[in-house]
Amino acid sequence: MHVADGQQRHSMGARVPLNETMELNISTPLPKNVSVRISVFKNGDLLTLKADRTLKMPLEDPGVYRAEVDLRVDKPGGQSQWMPWIYSNPIHLTKAAP
Repeated sequence: MHVADGQQRHSMGARVPLNETMELNISTPLPKNVSVRISVFKNGDLLTLKADRTLKMPLEDPGVYRAEVDLRVDKPGGQSQWMPWIYSNPIHLTKAAP
């Protein structure tokens, strides 16, 4: 997970002033046959949930952003369930200086 603003890339744990070109980028290094879902949280609340290996979204508001990635795992008997795989550290987006 990282935040990019067109010129710089900021990783987890960073504290960054928000600007109008910022975008959250998440990608998972998994083969296409693995089912993945990505949850993005802002200030502890679920912001979006996407069943895919990648996610790109514009960031418009300051806050603390983090992601969780779950994998679909087969269980005996033909059932499957979502299992947690990654819990990211947060990225802190602050108000831009006036």
